[in-house]
Amino acid sequence: MQYMLISLGIGAILIGIYFILLKTKKNINKYLKIVSVILFVSAISTLYYKYAIDTVKYQSNILFNPTKTIFMVILRSWTPAIVALAMFEPFYKNNRLKIINLFILPILTIVNLYFYEENLAAMFGYDENYFTMYRTYGFMLMMGILVFRSFTNIFEFFKNKEVKLSVKEILISIGAFLLITFAFMQQSGPQIIFGKVGSRADKFTVYHRGIIYFIVFFLIAIYIGYRNKSYEDKHLLISILTYSALFQYFYMPRSGLNGLPLHLCNTAVVMMFLAHVFKIKGLFYFTYFVNVLGAAFAIIMPNVSSDAISLSSIHFWYNHFYAFVIPILGVALHLFERPTLNMIYRAIGFFSLYFVTVAIVNAWVNNYVETDYFFLYGDFIADKAPKIVGPVKYDFIFDIHIGLLRFRFFYLYQLGVYVVFIILMFITWVIYD
Repeated sequence: MQYMLISLGIGAILIGIYFILLKTKKNINKYLKIVSVILFVSAISTLYYKYAIDTVKYQSNILFNPTKTIFMVILRSWTPAIVALAMFEPFYKNNRLKIINLFILPILTIVNLYFYEENLAAMFGYDENYFTMYRTYGFMLMMGILVFRSFTNIFEFFKNKEVKLSVKEILISIGAFLLITFAFMQQSGPQIIFGKVGSRADKFTVYHRGIIYFIVFFLIAIYIGYRNKSYEDKHLLISILTYSALFQYFYMPRSGLNGLPLHLCNTAVVMMFLAHVFKIKGLFYFTYFVNVLGAAFAIIMPNVSSDAISLSSIHFWYNHFYAFVIPILGVALHLFERPTLNMIYRAIGFFSLYFVTVAIVNAWVNNYVETDYFFLYGDFIADKAPKIVGPVKYDFIFDIHIGLLRFRFFYLYQLGVYVVFIILMFITWVIYD
């Protein structure tokens, strides 16, 4: 109860500041944008943690009864979706975005307040002292901001009457929200609800093929549906996708030196978000030329070892799905211009910096724990063609010893990977052009 009261108190304080600014005729939208940035920080701060609900097995009663477990899985998918839409609202003049935040945001805020303890239990379990967990404070702040935004949306609707309401617009808005919730789905949700399917999504199994078909369908459908939309609508779409990519990447915790976001498609998630938000062209074209290529290889030859709908498998597919589709849509929808030769040179510069960094990190970290960033150290690629790649890799080794540390470089193999990737980047540029 005390946690919910703190959130309500935060909401009340933010509402008070809102009315003070309103009375003094200050820039309200600037205030709402600042609150949105705080909402972003609070939402991200609750991630990167092994949630208690993620350990729940199919139809078990570890935390809740099966019915409540399914309800909490759905709620924990809908809530980050509405958080994202509340976060973006001050930055876009989109009528359907306003309708969603006018109707769905207050409802989900009330539901989350009612199930406040269950939310915390889903994160930490029932036996924890929640005040000792810093993510509790992020969640309390997030809920306080949702209370504030729910109030201001209703208040501004009656005050300004800017939202255009019709049955058609409301139904389309609800449908759009339900689709967006899949972008923020709790990664353990499918296995909690349906159990294991007994097959992996690799080696072109029915699940693997289904994912590939969906990716192609998604690209075509989004392009057709958005090619004639306004720039702002397209920008909002990519904002939702890049934030969802960031959210889903940080959903699954990693620890240790081999848990750094240095795999190509992991790095892409952060880069795509930064490139889109801050309009960093060189960074974007790095994701366009390099990450799309890397993600395509990962989609065709996925490195998954668990059930098709397990948390780790869902995480893998979210990550590579976004790394593949977002850069393509960014250019296809004309948010970024078609790449020129100069842009590919800039992308090669970013790739070279990334490549050298990863090679050095691999050489260093493997003194402590086995790691294989960008597959430059382990045998993932060598195992695909052992007779060709194996000799190239293991017959040309260069070791540097610094104290007790050994920095090992498979220099011919790594140089080969670098050159092949550069060649493929030029080939993809020709295809794109």
